[in-house]
Amino acid sequence: MRCNVNSALLCAALIAGSSHGLAQVTVTLQDGANDPVEDVVCDLANQASLTISPETGNINLTVADLASCLGTADALNVSQVFLIPQSSTTAGDQIRVIWASVGPDGYTCAPSASSTLPGWSNVSFAQTQGPFDYTVPAATAQGNYTVGVSCSDGQEIVAGQAASIFVNEQDPGDPPTINSLTVNGSSSATSIQPGDTLAVAWTTSNAQTCQGSGDFPNWAGTKAVSGNQQITTLSTLGEGSYTVRLQCTNDAGSSQLVTRTVSVNAAAPTECSGRALLGQGTLSNWARKTTGSNSCLWSNPPENQLVQTADCRNFGDVWPAVWPGGGNVSRNLFVAGTRPEFIAMQFNSGNIPAGQSGSIGLESPQFAGATAAFKMWSISRCPGDFNKDLIDAEMGPGCIRRDSFTFLESFDWGGEAFRTSTSRCALEPNTTYYLNLIWTQDVAGTPPQDITQHPACAEFGRCGTNALMSGTYTP
Repeated sequence: MRCNVNSALLCAALIAGSSHGLAQVTVTLQDGANDPVEDVVCDLANQASLTISPETGNINLTVADLASCLGTADALNVSQVFLIPQSSTTAGDQIRVIWASVGPDGYTCAPSASSTLPGWSNVSFAQTQGPFDYTVPAATAQGNYTVGVSCSDGQEIVAGQAASIFVNEQDPGDPPTINSLTVNGSSSATSIQPGDTLAVAWTTSNAQTCQGSGDFPNWAGTKAVSGNQQITTLSTLGEGSYTVRLQCTNDAGSSQLVTRTVSVNAAAPTECSGRALLGQGTLSNWARKTTGSNSCLWSNPPENQLVQTADCRNFGDVWPAVWPGGGNVSRNLFVAGTRPEFIAMQFNSGNIPAGQSGSIGLESPQFAGATAAFKMWSISRCPGDFNKDLIDAEMGPGCIRRDSFTFLESFDWGGEAFRTSTSRCALEPNTTYYLNLIWTQDVAGTPPQDITQHPACAEFGRCGTNALMSGTYTP
């Protein structure tokens, strides 16, 4: 049986009877393992002082004189100390310390100085018997510790037998999670022009600290665990591909490093203002291929790698010469599947003869990892332009088309004599154009805002083609 003496002392009791009813209990003080320490006989305060809880089965009793159970009132005495929970706990959790004591008037009790549980020796309390609740410091290392109570009458100190408890390290929980990181509302990539403002927003779970990194100007540094930041760029910000990265930490570790790509494109020519162009305005989720790690050029075997020195904004920086490329020269062009990407290479037609003809022959990609898929081509005065009605009106009917097959086709071009041709794009002399290329299932004439990148690009990691330029003239 368990009982509470004066609602404080946890004990086991053997109830003794007499002809007049209940009179005494034999109290056995116990440690946390229910091992008996000693037996003392205590007189009940009255017959009605013993009750049994129907919920727990615990016996509660009040003795006539607690001092007579533990010793004389003038003698200092401290019971066994024991804990709830009895054997183990976890750092950061609460334990209950239980003890009883007797002594002369004015005696006090305090945690034993020899106790090894961190912080317990520094606790102060006014009570001379338990229970007392104590929270184990969260930083407590795993191991066995002791918890003791000592009492003093000002002349001598009597220590109760300390209880032992094993403390497990606090479970740090799960590492933080970055729930969202967006750039101008996009969770993958965006395109801006120099001088534009970039809006970065992020939310996390379980994070204590977050750190921004990457090469986008004015982004790197300590960040709130959730927030947003408006970054206004300089008009001198160079074109190219930049990164916005975020990583957060807590006691359990670090989140994944999340990266978003920001393509900085030159402003479209004045004559393109008001036109829906990939990579501009509401279509800034499309990223233009540029140079470095954002190049569109893949080398031929045996190198079989990204050509970072190519600048895919200019035809002459991808082919070995300016338009039309210096002869029958092929290039492996590609876009990644991690975001919608497009190629827009600027060139000048130079002194193209009116009857000149040429083509860009398209074959299966000749480099590892790229897949063939339907492509849409255009030649326009604007980068990222797939507005068929506008291109037809300005250039003639042959300057935008989508493949009928995924390979072994060509995109044909020529001089002004082909202005009415539906199968060949007519170029005026000494005019700046853009050779635009995307991979898509959508047909020519689809509104730009409805065009999506071919799903095969994401499935295989990249879409590509081998493009062979033919038809030469002196530009």
